[in-house]
Amino acid sequence: MPEVECGNLANIRYTWPGKNEAVVCIDCARKIQNVALAIGLPLQMIPVGGHEVKDPLNWPTCHSKVQRDEE
Repeated sequence: MPEVECGNLANIRYTWPGKNEAVVCIDCARKIQNVALAIGLPLQMIPVGGHEVKDPLNWPTCHSKVQRDEE
């Protein structure tokens, strides 16, 4: 199965230690939170509010890599 960008609307922001802040969708946020919990890392997840998006028509998308079934 190939890995592709998720592409869903991003509505959660977070930062791994030593990395830049990123935004992800709620499904990918759950996966990231599970990884953080598994390695004992407290990871803060913050909802993205509409006031943080300058152009609501250009809402950010999730860039997490996910596996897609080939059709």
